[in-house]
Amino acid sequence: MPRHTANKCRKKDLCPICNGLLHLSICFRNRHDDDFSPKGNTDNIVSAVFKTEVNSVLLQTCAVLIDDKQDEQEVVRLFLDNGSQRSFVLKSTSEKFNFPILRKENLSIWTFGAKKSETKTLNIVKIKLKNRDDLNLCIEIEAVETEHISITHLPTPDKNIDKKFRYLKNVQLADSYEFNDKEISILIGAHYYYQVVTGRITRLNKNLVAVETLFGWSLQGQSTDREELSTMSVIVNESNISKQLSKFWDLENLGIEAELSDDENIDNDIMSEFEAGISYQNKRYKVKFPWKPSRKTLLENNEEIVRKRFLKLRSRFKNDSSVFEDYKLVINNYLSENIIERVPVEEENLNHNTFYLPHRAVIRTDKTTSKLRIVFYASSHVKGQLSLNDCLHTGLNFIPNLFSLLIKFRMNPIAFVADIKWHF
Repeated sequence: MPRHTANKCRKKDLCPICNGLLHLSICFRNRHDDDFSPKGNTDNIVSAVFKTEVNSVLLQTCAVLIDDKQDEQEVVRLFLDNGSQRSFVLKSTSEKFNFPILRKENLSIWTFGAKKSETKTLNIVKIKLKNRDDLNLCIEIEAVETEHISITHLPTPDKNIDKKFRYLKNVQLADSYEFNDKEISILIGAHYYYQVVTGRITRLNKNLVAVETLFGWSLQGQSTDREELSTMSVIVNESNISKQLSKFWDLENLGIEAELSDDENIDNDIMSEFEAGISYQNKRYKVKFPWKPSRKTLLENNEEIVRKRFLKLRSRFKNDSSVFEDYKLVINNYLSENIIERVPVEEENLNHNTFYLPHRAVIRTDKTTSKLRIVFYASSHVKGQLSLNDCLHTGLNFIPNLFSLLIKFRMNPIAFVADIKWHF
């Protein structure tokens, strides 16, 4: 009998679970809690080790400097291709550095193996590319924004390439193995190619040549065979979905404090250790490096890399005495202010790993003060090893909440504004 209540039901069978006058399918006690059990964290780890023989071909790649939004220089890699009619830049790179858009153009793009062209409306941007060691060697180009340039990885010269070829000693290479992890962000086509290359070409052997460019000597051709031992580890972590959703529930309103996350608790532990290591000596505060656990012993000696950079810097000093005088003035100022100190003689030849900070000059002729500033590069590392930045905690973010800052700024009739004295 359809659509009837329980008291009119002709079927008098009882539920085997609750003994009620109802069907088993609608019994409230007949339910399964399996689907509601919380899901814990699960780690799946897969490791593999394999050895390959590499017979690589070097193309004309360069590592150059580009100014970012904070007027700092950052290294990007480019590819010189005189077979391309236009120059291109990755759209992601263009947006990151905020390159000025000159205009838009409708272009017919032909790719290798394609039977017909693809018409697109693309931005044309202006880019200024600088030599890593001499900022006066630079060129401005117009490039087309594109989503992709090179799907495959274009390798850099080997680490010891200058030892294999005597001609490459004490000369600047346009690309370096330090930047092997960086992708190709810019392609320079034929209309700028011969403004970048100087015309000097040296044959290193029957398969490899060196071409001089504004950014140093670029190598092209088949490099020597080498063997690579690769280790790959894949860790898959499945977390409780509530932890993922909690990131969307952060309380940003003024006066409402959220519970500390695991990362924030770790930051507080780091800060506590940092404050415990502060001491006051000779009218100056002395602090310890915030080392990551067990990373200090993993830091390898990078003297060979830094020595090569120093030789290039010294070569620049010989070519430009004014840079040397300004550089010397800044170094002496650092010494007098006790920002840096000389290494004691008794510590120069100790048999333990020592990390060296390479440095270079950043020259800004448009600045009224501090036209030359020395930049220290703590990301320097031996290929496959850790850098100093990798071994240190980045520290806490001390930038205050902007809304809270503006409210406090209005509370008093007088506001004090200060700026930093030194910028490294």
